[in-house]
Amino acid sequence: MPKADSTESALFKQARAHLKDSGITESDAADAGIFPCPDARSVDAGYANAPALAFAYHDINGDPVQLEHRHGTRPFYRLRYLADSAQRGFVRKPLPRYVQAAGSGVYAYFPMTRIFRWADTAAKPEDPVVITEGEKKALKACLDGFPTIGLSGVWCFKRDGQLLPELEQFAWEGRSVWIVFDSDAATNPHIDHAQRALAKLLVERGAEVRIVDLPSADSGSKQGLDDFLVRNGADALEALLDRASPVDPFLSRIMTGSDVEVANALHLKLCERYSSEIVYSEGRFYAFTGKVWETIEKVSIRKAIYEFDGAAFGQKGTLKLSAPKADSIMSILKDQTHRDGYFDSPPAGVNCENGFVSFDDDGEASIAAQRPEQLQRFVLGASWTPGPVQNSELLTALLDGCFAADEDKKLFLKECLGLALLGHMTEQIAPQAIVLHGVTAANGKSEVLELFRALFPAHAVSSIPPGDFGDDRKLIELNGKALNLCSELGTGRAITSDVFKAVITGDVVTGREVYAPALSFKPQAMHLFATNTLPGFSGGMDEGVIRRLAILEFNRTIPEEERIPKIGQRIAVEEGDNLIAWAVEGASRIIQRGGLMPLDSSRAAVREWAHTSDIVQAWIAERCSYVQGPPIATTHLHEDFQRWASLNGYNERTTPKAAAFSKRVIAASQGKVQAVRADGHRALTGLQLKPLTKSLKRRIA
Repeated sequence: MPKADSTESALFKQARAHLKDSGITESDAADAGIFPCPDARSVDAGYANAPALAFAYHDINGDPVQLEHRHGTRPFYRLRYLADSAQRGFVRKPLPRYVQAAGSGVYAYFPMTRIFRWADTAAKPEDPVVITEGEKKALKACLDGFPTIGLSGVWCFKRDGQLLPELEQFAWEGRSVWIVFDSDAATNPHIDHAQRALAKLLVERGAEVRIVDLPSADSGSKQGLDDFLVRNGADALEALLDRASPVDPFLSRIMTGSDVEVANALHLKLCERYSSEIVYSEGRFYAFTGKVWETIEKVSIRKAIYEFDGAAFGQKGTLKLSAPKADSIMSILKDQTHRDGYFDSPPAGVNCENGFVSFDDDGEASIAAQRPEQLQRFVLGASWTPGPVQNSELLTALLDGCFAADEDKKLFLKECLGLALLGHMTEQIAPQAIVLHGVTAANGKSEVLELFRALFPAHAVSSIPPGDFGDDRKLIELNGKALNLCSELGTGRAITSDVFKAVITGDVVTGREVYAPALSFKPQAMHLFATNTLPGFSGGMDEGVIRRLAILEFNRTIPEEERIPKIGQRIAVEEGDNLIAWAVEGASRIIQRGGLMPLDSSRAAVREWAHTSDIVQAWIAERCSYVQGPPIATTHLHEDFQRWASLNGYNERTTPKAAAFSKRVIAASQGKVQAVRADGHRALTGLQLKPLTKSLKRRIA
């Protein structure tokens, strides 16, 4: 480690103290390629402006691990921030403890010391190996005479679902291996599952693996391998390793053959199989598979259960698994892994093929590696690259064909797609369903639907018309979906207002699969409906419904010579990367503004829809004014309403009775009208009847 100068003395003092806590000297750190940097950005521009320790990674031959970069190659480092937070703009934000370059992947850490040559160790299975989590822990153990490999995380022994290639270079057959994770492994199932999953992989390669239960510190606090060595010395660790017994990663969990024990072993097996924590939420099992949380089908769970059938356990036991026992084990697994509302609030971002695009408070987009905490359940089949959007001939042809020179509508559609990719419609202050409305044929709205459908994976899309929201067996199909597309909005039955509002807003609703109990969940899908005819709402369209609707009008018939067959699908397939870049720009606009852009034509169209589909609102629009005056008896207003409804062809049996009529008038007025009592009778105040027009007088006469 270089000596500190006057400007960096505080940093070097802090770095020395940090290494000293792990029993590592400056000379040892220099040999291992560990160095302090006053500004982490000197290692990678994407890091924070904060002091850090950089750990250089090497392969078993001692050569630096190299990362492919667009300008060539560069060494791979992991950084340990020496500060808890860093200045970003006008605020300080917390920093993670360790960071590495986005997309750099997972590598094993081979400490460079003057004691061991890793190439020789790898080739000789008679040489024992210790595996721990963390660079400093591995280096300290090596310095004390224990050949120790470091992992950057307890689950970081795999790459692309396989054991790390550098670990595959070791001859494992007959080798003694000790796994020594932190002392909280005994109480943290996530860590315990990881060490047993690693043990299974090494056992499969012929190693004799022992898991060491590192004790807590005398104070009862958590400690790692370096802490233990500093406090107790190498002899104490050697004694601890000698006492450890070889383990079976799965059957060691089963001592009595109880369903709970089998469920524990099953949990471990699934964690190992998927290299992931297992989560049960919204009626499904999930595992993170590297880019997304994927559903684990229940039939796959049952097959994993039956793999234990006939296995020996304890002294003389043999597992005998029947269908009822399998049901019991699966039920216990549900309880063990249940995470209520786990996917309810994912961070705003777009999960692309090449990474997760996130946004800062100003809408600036950046891309990073996919991680479980991003809570993504689907990945788009295209990539995003920072920079200006490239020209997309097909997309331009579709937008011009649908909207000609109406740029506001093009921008609105752009933001709609961006919001769909974010998966945050229900997180908006005013969530809305988007209705693509056009009465003429060949106006492009069906191609827009297909563009959305083709961009998303099939399992992320449902097709439930709002008229079916009241059917709990149909409603359940919205569970876990990112997008709900329907091209038959105008042909279904009337829409139930209350359920519609709950679904669009993302309130908890209840659905039911066939032969399954009812399930409560929060729908998160963005809803996009296409229609030629705007349907009615049972119970009318109150302001709550009106606020949850946005109409994008398709007024242009596309000339036949401009039509391109299957243009929506082709855009997603042929121009997918550009389409995502276009939508990311739309998402940035939404984040900057704090919501979807207002569209003047939408407001007018929704109001017109409300008047034509809600008989009460239509009567108010034609017969009333919101002005203060003397109270009017509800019976008098209702008589005028019934006369008007009859003259306009409404069936008297379907019009609301007096009590319901009064409530709907008040709801439609947005607080302008109130119920009062006048002369002992129910009355309304805040509106007055307009004088009868000549036309209406003639019709009454």
